[in-house]
Amino acid sequence: MPAMVVVRIDGLEQLRAKLRSERADPPMQRFLDRGAIFIQGQARTLAPVDTNRLRGSIAVETTGRLERSIGTNVTYAPYVELGSRPHFVPAKYIGRWAEKHGFGNTGIFVSGKAQPYLKPAAEAGEGFIRQLVPILAAEIEAAYQ
Repeated sequence: MPAMVVVRIDGLEQLRAKLRSERADPPMQRFLDRGAIFIQGQARTLAPVDTNRLRGSIAVETTGRLERSIGTNVTYAPYVELGSRPHFVPAKYIGRWAEKHGFGNTGIFVSGKAQPYLKPAAEAGEGFIRQLVPILAAEIEAAYQ
């Protein structure tokens, strides 16, 4: 994924080791999934929309037992998130988009201004994830009863 946010909660691996059982894994997996899905939803809400391609491509990927990545494989995603230098884009590269917006065959000059959507989504996710900690604790406790 060219543009992504990795959700890794510090201390989960140590918690699992202290519990010395695989019973804690399902609650931890759910905890990570809930946090990642929240961040994915926030990123989709914040992503700029023209054709809906970027927004629709934002996905959650399991990249490790206790790790999730939220991102997109759309090649222009990093330029949307981080910006680029102002530049001219010839019509041959944006033909359908230029036609849809009335630019014809001339191409356009773009500002390259950043339109962050992943980083703000991850920042919003931090508070949500903190709220999930008591739920994680209750689910782990239930797993040991």
